[in-house]
Amino acid sequence: MRDYRFLNFGGGFGSILATGKRVGAVIDELTWKESNTVQELEIDDALFLDRVDIVKPGSLKVLIPQISIGLKRDEKLMIVGPSGCGKSSILRIVAGIWSARPACVRKRKDSKWLFLPQQPYVIYGSLRDQVTYPVSVNHQNEDDKITSLLVDVGLGSLLKKVDLNTQIIWENVLSIGEQQRVSFARALYNQPDVSFMDESTSALDLENQSNLMKMANTRLNAIVHIAHRRELIPYHDSVLEVDSKGWNKRVGDVTSSYESHPLKYRNHRGTDD
Repeated sequence: MRDYRFLNFGGGFGSILATGKRVGAVIDELTWKESNTVQELEIDDALFLDRVDIVKPGSLKVLIPQISIGLKRDEKLMIVGPSGCGKSSILRIVAGIWSARPACVRKRKDSKWLFLPQQPYVIYGSLRDQVTYPVSVNHQNEDDKITSLLVDVGLGSLLKKVDLNTQIIWENVLSIGEQQRVSFARALYNQPDVSFMDESTSALDLENQSNLMKMANTRLNAIVHIAHRRELIPYHDSVLEVDSKGWNKRVGDVTSSYESHPLKYRNHRGTDD
């Protein structure tokens, strides 16, 4: 499975960050990119997709047909569906790695986006840098805030072993679960307008996952969260169910709705399939 490590903080295409062995795969994707299909406009929603076909570059196969998403500025949206149905492809479209067909992906002008992938991106630098990335902080005025965030996400014990100035190869020191906690601290520090999460709690036990999602729910702005765990549903305002047949968005009391009615998709005409 291809696992892209990318982060976009700002307008346009932004930066795509990948491990060495995946750089070729990213370049392969970009060769199919016709143009940056994400439009920055003065809109009320944080994000808007209008009848977009999710299609893998170089293929005619439609993974998800005619998907439409209107994400409010403080909405927490969870995307669910079978493995391989194209859930993560939605994020590739939104990030501009894949071209939208038709080109109708809109974001609110000057909004900041942050991507939290399953395998977090860890930079070479200090522990402070891991939390503040992609913003560079060259002074220590923020250290109390950074320390507090690390404690909040359950990494207080780490601060007993190292300090914020410590520079080591963090991906060799931190477990995936610890890296995922750092990723949440990064989101809490940067306060993006939209946080895109792709299985970003998969390596955590249920207690730590619950603590992080409670903070995300109350302290972050809009969230788009791709995940499999049913326990995550209560932390979201809406659930988007997708598969190759189509999509259906549920809003309101999504927990009871999801439990009462198993996955049932609508095709792009809006009729039950």
